[in-house]
Amino acid sequence: MISGDGRPDPYQAFQRGRLAVDQHMSKVLQAEDMWAEETATDILLTEAFPDVRYWKFTKRQESAVGADWLWWWIDTTGTSFGLLTQAKILKRRGTGWHVDFGYRRRKTEPAQIDKLLVSSMTFSVPAAHVLYCGTPAYRAGLACGLTHHDGANCRDRERAGVSIVPSIIPHYLMPRVRDNVAVEAFHWSLPLEDVADPGRSQPPLPPLAAVHPDIAEFMRRPQLGARRVAKTMLEAVHSIRMGQFSAALSEDADDGVEDAVFTHLPSDRGHFGVPYLAHVLGGLRHRPPAYVQDLLAGRTPPTWVTDAVAGIVVIHDPEPAIQHLATPAGDGRMHPQRHLAVVHSDDREQLPPAAVARSNSG
Repeated sequence: MISGDGRPDPYQAFQRGRLAVDQHMSKVLQAEDMWAEETATDILLTEAFPDVRYWKFTKRQESAVGADWLWWWIDTTGTSFGLLTQAKILKRRGTGWHVDFGYRRRKTEPAQIDKLLVSSMTFSVPAAHVLYCGTPAYRAGLACGLTHHDGANCRDRERAGVSIVPSIIPHYLMPRVRDNVAVEAFHWSLPLEDVADPGRSQPPLPPLAAVHPDIAEFMRRPQLGARRVAKTMLEAVHSIRMGQFSAALSEDADDGVEDAVFTHLPSDRGHFGVPYLAHVLGGLRHRPPAYVQDLLAGRTPPTWVTDAVAGIVVIHDPEPAIQHLATPAGDGRMHPQRHLAVVHSDDREQLPPAAVARSNSG
């Protein structure tokens, strides 16, 4: 619910949403059926409202576009981070597990994940998959076989019923691990609540090659607001890149993004097929794009947006703005009282309020 000082609480919102999705999933499985991505997304968003706001557009052919929802995190400075997301279900298949990342209606057309990545370039944001993974009881037979820092098994993770993973990770995994893609993608995913948790520990991400000093500082130090969300989405990608043996490139990627926070992102692709830092951090902007500002002001976005996605989600992050961020403690955790001088939302010009068209479907 909205916090006592009237600010939204995305963590509590996504917790409500995940619990509702888990409950729905359990009921559907009792009926020996399988829940649907669209229904799960409707439940997630309606339960997360009003802390999380969303606008649903006219139904369109998802398989033709290859994308679901455009998500924008906006903090108190206006700094914003965008993601183009597609929902998928973690399904039991015999004794194994399956996520339909490579779905295609016809053998002659590109896989849905390829369409998603292409569509994300239109919006100059990273692509991500929201995974509906069920309860720990549903995942009881899942074993990823990969190392976990805390010694816990993937299947036992709390809050993992609704998780998110950058799409370049399953795209990278598909030709390499084949039948184990679903399990490894789940391993690299992060519970959506953790992405929204400002108290989550942030490990330093040491750059692999020479990068612009602003990027190096961003990667090494804890962040707040939309910058924290962007760094969180980079963590798993960076960890995989650390294990790849191709040389890291320092040259800048070719195309800049309007209002981008970082304009000197390296062209290093590793084995991901795209410049991974530019792909993820290209979604970080000084202000939300005009079509999001249109929605917040009660105006309809242009048709090139409404025809391309099922809807837009806006998450207002209530964290204070950063004026200065000193070197983090050795554990990588934030210590705001010692390391931050903050500017609260009341000291900043706010985006205009707008009525929310809440969906009643699902």
